Amino acid sequence: MKSKYLIPLVALLSSGFLTAKDGAKTIDPKVTAVLEKSIEALGGRDAMKKIKSRVAKGRMEMPAQKMTMDLDMTIAAPGKVYTKMKMGELMTVEQAYDGKSAWAKDSIQGLRELKGLELAQAKESAALFGELQVLKEMVSGEMLPDEEVNGKKMKVIKITTKVEEPKTLYFDAETNLLAQIKTSAAVGPGGKMEMAMSPSQYKELDGVKVPMLVTLSVGPQKMVMRFTDVHHNKDVDDALFTLK
Repeated sequence: MKSKYLIPLVALLSSGFLTAKDGAKTIDPKVTAVLEKSIEALGGRDAMKKIKSRVAKGRMEMPAQKMTMDLDMTIAAPGKVYTKMKMGELMTVEQAYDGKSAWAKDSIQGLRELKGLELAQAKESAALFGELQVLKEMVSGEMLPDEEVNGKKMKVIKITTKVEEPKTLYFDAETNLLAQIKTSAAVGPGGKMEMAMSPSQYKELDGVKVPMLVTLSVGPQKMVMRFTDVHHNKDVDDALFTLK
């Protein structure tokens, strides 16, 4: 398992999903309505405002390689994130964003500062609730035809901001919860790969719903993240996000 696939993943583990590139500033009101319904389904704005941090633990499984890594993620408002994936003594991958700058460290490439699209993705991952961030940053939003995914009807939207690649978002038409994201993800300083992320098994915690299972594919790599322990509003030391 090459660490170049793991670095973009740590920028995509939260529920954030900002998008990319300048374009016509047109937003279909139906897109806004889909996002608003998802916010309500997650618990609503009032409940979200009460969440100041999220500390999550679990594991990431790579079935093809028969590998499992311990997973730790900490998100703190306003816009800070730290993620670590560790496989015994063989491999450790860390990434953080402190509100201004981002860094990544792994057993192969060592420590480096993130720039460009990698920095944008790190900033994106620091959002506690991606739908709120999308409504704030979105410059265009297009309603696409409904689709069926895994036997369920989906409301489909395509969004862009000024940050990175356009994203297509799939929302369960029955629950209004996010079911899938498709986009291009940064792989290293200059590379890109197609990425699909599917959050599921939402669990209500402190008045808001959090996905406890996330399946990912980045290029040829398939991964499953299972969160087993999630806590809100724990004290977080800012030093966790500082460049090490």
